[in-house]
Amino acid sequence: MSFPTRVKKLKTNRNNLSALIFYLIIVVPCVVQVAIFYFGVNINGYLLAFQGYDIAKGEFYWNGFNTIIELCKEIFAAGTGGMWLRSVFGWALSIVMMFFSFFLSFCLYKKIPLSGFFKIMLFMPSVIPGIAMVLFYKNFMELAVDPTIISSPDTSFWMLTLYGVWIGFGGNMLMYCGVMARIDTELVDAMRVDGGTEIDEFRHLAWPAVYGFISIGLYTGLSGIFGGMPNTYMFFGNEAPKETWTIGYYMYSKVVGNYSDSLFANYTVTAASNMLFGLIVILPTFLLKKFFEQNDPNY
Repeated sequence: MSFPTRVKKLKTNRNNLSALIFYLIIVVPCVVQVAIFYFGVNINGYLLAFQGYDIAKGEFYWNGFNTIIELCKEIFAAGTGGMWLRSVFGWALSIVMMFFSFFLSFCLYKKIPLSGFFKIMLFMPSVIPGIAMVLFYKNFMELAVDPTIISSPDTSFWMLTLYGVWIGFGGNMLMYCGVMARIDTELVDAMRVDGGTEIDEFRHLAWPAVYGFISIGLYTGLSGIFGGMPNTYMFFGNEAPKETWTIGYYMYSKVVGNYSDSLFANYTVTAASNMLFGLIVILPTFLLKKFFEQNDPNY
């Protein structure tokens, strides 16, 4: 082998070694993180769903399907109907708000009068810390409307819903406006030349542009029935009126902020709920995903 060939081969080997080291530095931490925080934690959570906790002995024990059975008895007991209705209502409202955010984003994209003011007011919750927004909203409503409007069982759920609607605009609108801003202006001009209207632009340009984001939000949002809680914990902690409870808040508050002897027993119940609720939504999620992919206006 000639000297230039050996030099070239040596450089190639060094380059390959450098690429391998760089690849390992990038990939190995990610693999370890996924192995621990995804597979490790989730597998432990699934196992915990089949366990119980003996408060007297302070230890976990295998409980078969009894924990799941007790969970079903607990969440379907008499008097939990309102909690389920509020959960479904919150999920349905999130779907309505998703489409309304799209429509309002289109109006802002077309620079309607006062569009700048609406952008500031609706984007503000996205850039200010959540706890600060909760304090601002709570103090404003109590001072300007009624001192008991947040805490009253008759109005507390609707006040939380109103707050959720307000802060829910920002994130979606940032995304939708950003996507629509990338619509080719030549396409818009061509549509105008051919006699197209604002409605045509909305249907044939804006809708296909945001379809992917909306469809993903729809079929991945099914879990919101079980996990959604309209900022209830930020307002009330563990002391929320029962008139505001959703399934998500109920399961969340069983663990977070609970310092009683039953805390570890609640871990097994919430682990069972995560597994059960996940099994319930997995098939509808994939069916909706297939439906939206088959009806994608971009293809």
